[in-house]
Amino acid sequence: MVLKSILVAGGACALVAGVAVAGSATGAASPAPTVPAVAPVGDTNLASTVIAADGDTATPADAAEAQTLGRRRDLLCARVPNAIIRTQNLEKRLAGNASTQGSLAWLQTRIDKAQAAHQDQLVTVLQNRLTYRKQLASFLPQRLELLQTARHTVCAPRPTSSSSPSS
Repeated sequence: MVLKSILVAGGACALVAGVAVAGSATGAASPAPTVPAVAPVGDTNLASTVIAADGDTATPADAAEAQTLGRRRDLLCARVPNAIIRTQNLEKRLAGNASTQGSLAWLQTRIDKAQAAHQDQLVTVLQNRLTYRKQLASFLPQRLELLQTARHTVCAPRPTSSSSPSS
């Protein structure tokens, strides 16, 4: 019981930290992007990490460092399409009806049944879970937007200099 509460609290903290880092990375007024202060947790910080990795290539000290940073960006960009799919699937699941396991309506039905059976501890756990999932459902559209922005900007294929027409 205590472990579940700790995990829920930790997940909520990671969600809030991801929102803060993602918001600061996309809304920064300075020309230099900021590197996230929090280590990426799942897909929450993936878009902001990709954006930060792209900004890292602005001033490489030598060719080896530039190559390393380019590989890092490529590895992060390779994760973006799967993160978009997982986010879309999670949005669908949370928005499902009462027969869709894991949806908000399904969880509310479980809460109602536990209340009818006077299972107070279970009601508390399920209500905490519902609160977290509602916060997650409100954050998912922002996360999806960040990931799609990263896919179309930072992770877009770079034009090669050899393809320019010669005169």
